[in-house]
Amino acid sequence: MALSQLRLPLAAALAVASSGCAYFTTTKRVDMTPFADNTIKTIGEMGRLSRPPMWVHLRKFRQTPSVVKTAEDNVPVKRLLRNIAFYSAQVVSLNDSALPEKKKIKELARYMREVVKPAVEDSDAPDWGVTVPDLEPILDEVTKKETFLEALGALEPLVNATLQYGLKLQERVDNDITAASLDIDRQIDAQFAAINENAAAIDAVQQRTLRGLALLFRYRMGEAAVLPDLRDAFPSAREALGGAKGPSAKEVAAVEADLGAQLDRLKAAREQLAPDLAEYRESKLELDALRVSTLEYARTARITLILWARSHRNLGRGVAVPPVIDVTGLLVGAASKAAGALIP
Repeated sequence: MALSQLRLPLAAALAVASSGCAYFTTTKRVDMTPFADNTIKTIGEMGRLSRPPMWVHLRKFRQTPSVVKTAEDNVPVKRLLRNIAFYSAQVVSLNDSALPEKKKIKELARYMREVVKPAVEDSDAPDWGVTVPDLEPILDEVTKKETFLEALGALEPLVNATLQYGLKLQERVDNDITAASLDIDRQIDAQFAAINENAAAIDAVQQRTLRGLALLFRYRMGEAAVLPDLRDAFPSAREALGGAKGPSAKEVAAVEADLGAQLDRLKAAREQLAPDLAEYRESKLELDALRVSTLEYARTARITLILWARSHRNLGRGVAVPPVIDVTGLLVGAASKAAGALIP
């Protein structure tokens, strides 16, 4: 069996164990009920964030190599999150069972040994950071504990390794997202380069024409000093605006009519480009939306892993966790702040 298939259930079980404590009682018995509620909320939120984004204007770019790589690299992350939710129910069930503490601990160690040993023997084990010599001492320590809570705490080395592995996976996805966004952005610009160049050229001529009309108006109002500027702005009108005495009212009106006709032609040309320019803008907006939603999911996945590992450490060290935790609000709020700060 591939390391990733074995490693991820382990990560799930350990991460679940880390969040499993809602609070400590005086007898150090773990109440998993609040955690079960939080798990349902977390599953729902992660499910919402993991819905496939809508590709409309950018559909043609979905097979870009960097986009395909992002999707492929995100598979183990999604599997990890799914397994966290699945194995949470297993840990809750074991904790709430009527088995004696020692029997619970024995079952926990047996399960970990069945999942972990094949994983560390896999050729890809260095990616996880746990070796065969590391494993048995950890599991032996688990079986020496007197309570299920202490046994969970003894798994901290595996929790840390799992956290680092998950963060490594997520960092790779983050880099993929950045690369894919840049690739698509460049392809959009390349596709619409000619359209944007034409629009820029039309805009430049339009601005020059409007400036000419403004100069012509000022000349009509008696500012003869603007005439040289008007001639320089429109070489084709120099003859009509020439003469020692300056242009006549008829000549000025003719130039004004020519400039007005030119504005109409520019407007018509701009309108022909409007659909393509709208497609360009919508493509850019869709890319921004895809990038934000994808990074939101990625950051939420990372925050989820960190919170679980931190809760596990607190659990093993006897630090009480409040009985009611707004996991969804915490994850979404943190992810939104991260996205708002990091998305250009």
